[in-house]
Amino acid sequence: MVAVDGSKFKAVNSKKRNFNEEKLKKKIREIEKRIDEYLTELDEADREEKDIKNPNKEDLKKKIEEIKRRKED
Repeated sequence: MVAVDGSKFKAVNSKKRNFNEEKLKKKIREIEKRIDEYLTELDEADREEKDIKNPNKEDLKKKIEEIKRRKED
């Protein structure tokens, strides 16, 4: 018994998907750079948030009452 498969598949070895050692090193450097930039942004945001005052119980009650009053209006 003999069987023939006539399936056709599109090749995926394009320039974008073909990697050698140099391309991989370059890609890893780009990824590490993006990670460093992201971590720097997170640190800056943390420093900016440090100066923000956290509301206390009375402040929250006042805000809730103000929102309820505006809702009724």
